[in-house]
Amino acid sequence: MQLTKGMALCLSTTIGLAGTASANTIHVCSTCPHTSIQAAVNDAASGDTINIASGRYTENVSTAGKALTFVGESAASTLVYAANRGPVFTLGSAVAGDPPLLITIQGLTISHGTHTGGTGVGGGVQVRAGSYLHIENSTIVGNFAASGAGIGIDSPGAPATTITSCLIDGNFAGGSLLSGTGGGVEVRPGSAVSIQQSYITRNSATRGGGVYGWNDSAITVAGTTVSGNFVNPVSRPTGPSGGEGGGIDAHGTMGIDSSYILNNVANGENGGGGLFLLFDSNGVTTISNTIVAQNSGSPGGIYAVGGTLALQNSYVIQNNFSGITGSVVLSLSGTTIKDNVGLDICLPNNCGP
Repeated sequence: MQLTKGMALCLSTTIGLAGTASANTIHVCSTCPHTSIQAAVNDAASGDTINIASGRYTENVSTAGKALTFVGESAASTLVYAANRGPVFTLGSAVAGDPPLLITIQGLTISHGTHTGGTGVGGGVQVRAGSYLHIENSTIVGNFAASGAGIGIDSPGAPATTITSCLIDGNFAGGSLLSGTGGGVEVRPGSAVSIQQSYITRNSATRGGGVYGWNDSAITVAGTTVSGNFVNPVSRPTGPSGGEGGGIDAHGTMGIDSSYILNNVANGENGGGGLFLLFDSNGVTTISNTIVAQNSGSPGGIYAVGGTLALQNSYVIQNNFSGITGSVVLSLSGTTIKDNVGLDICLPNNCGP
C-alpha cells in the first residue's frame, strides 16, 4: 500500500508522541502512597513535579541527577525540617562538569538545616555542581552552616539561581572558631544569583550577614529589602578577624536596583554596615533607585574599593559612622548623601562633610 501525504503525517505524529515521555505529578501526604518527599524523589523521573500537602516533613532531601519541581501548598502550611542533620535540600551531583539541572521550589518553609561538616556550604539549601535553583514564595529560616546558612550556591558555570518573593530570616553562618560567610545567602566562585522581591532579614555571620559573594561571583538584587543583618569579628591569636558587610559583602560583580539596605550592623574594623564592596579596578558597580540608611559600622553605609561606584537616584542617609568610604571613582546621578554620623563621603581626595 502506498502511503498518502496525510497518512504519512499521521504515522509520523504517532511515532513522535510514542517516543516522548510526559512528565508526571507525584503527590506526598500522610495518606498518599508517598508519605515522604525523598521517597517521591526516588520514584520520580527527571522533569516530574512533586506536590507536597500541608504538614511538617522531618527529613533531608537529595535530588542528584534529576530536574524536579517541588510545590507546597504554602510556606505557612508546608514545612520541611532537617532536624539539625545536614542541609534540608541538597541539589545536584557535586561532580564538576555535570550538566546543570533545574530544581524549582515553590511554597515551602525550609528550616533546621545544619551543615558544618564536608563542604559546609548551604544549611537550608545546598546548590551544588549539576544543578541550579529557582525558589519562589518560600521561607528559609533558622538554618546553620559554615557558609551560606540559608542558601549556599556552589554551581560554577550553571545558569543563575533565582530567589523570588522569598523570606530568608534568622540563619547563622559560623564554621571554625565561629567564622562564617553568608548568613542568608552565599555565592561561591563562578556561581551567580538573582534576588528579586524578597526579604533578607536578621541573618548573621562573620562576613556578609545577609549576602556574601566570593571573587568571580555575580549577584543582582532588585526590589528587595536587606535589613537587620549583622556581622561580628572572631578572636584569633593575631587579633580580631572579619566583621565586614553587615547587609551585603560582595567581591565579584554586583548590581542593586529598587531596594532597601536598612539597619544592618558590621562590628568589625573593616565595617561596611550596609554594603562592603571589593571589585575589579576596571569594573562599574551600579546601585540605582535604592535607599541605604541607618546602618552601623565603620563605615556604616557603604565601604567600596575598586573601579567605579555609580549611584543613581538613590539615598545614602543616616548611617553611623559615615555614608561612603573607601577607594573608588564615585559617579553620582540624582543621588542624596546626607545626615550620616561622621562623614558623608570619605574617598581619596574627597574626605569631608
